[in-house]
Amino acid sequence: MKVELLAVTKPENGLSLKELIEFAGRVCTNTKERVGENTDNFLNNRIAQGHLSIFEHINFTFLVSNVSRSFSHQLVRHRIASYSQQSMRYVNQSGYWCDYITPPALFNNEEALQVYDRFMNIAWETYDDLISRGIKKEDARFVLPIASPTEIMITMNLRQWWHTIKMREAKDAQWEIREFAREVKGIIDRLLNLR
Repeated sequence: MKVELLAVTKPENGLSLKELIEFAGRVCTNTKERVGENTDNFLNNRIAQGHLSIFEHINFTFLVSNVSRSFSHQLVRHRIASYSQQSMRYVNQSGYWCDYITPPALFNNEEALQVYDRFMNIAWETYDDLISRGIKKEDARFVLPIASPTEIMITMNLRQWWHTIKMREAKDAQWEIREFAREVKGIIDRLLNLR
């Protein structure tokens, strides 16, 4: 898995990211002239009060590569976001078979790993065979497993990222999306140093 930060809201008028969020909060209290006086304290108090709508004014865009379709199917359940994902209809999947995603639990069971790898090879050989017989990519893709690698670009506002991270870094979350949530959280925390 590779997680890259592509874009963050860029405030104008010399405001930092935190000050833009503070500005939104101070619009609510008619105290805009106090922006920058004690930004961290102001924002932490808003978080403690549950006044989180002000955090929706900041967007983060990430590109996530070498993740499974299983991962992306979980991720897109978070509806307040924008997604752009590699197409299996237009992108020929031949050659991607060597990059399929393997759950870490299989590495602890050699026999299970062999069964898994054998199935993956059969799936991609079948895909390639269908393509060679003139079957369109959009139809041949039906034989590919959810372990197929993909790339997806995601944009969410900060409040939604916090919600997504909270849901997906939970102990009962699937390993791949949990790893993603931790990566994104680390990047956002380094940029904002809040909470």
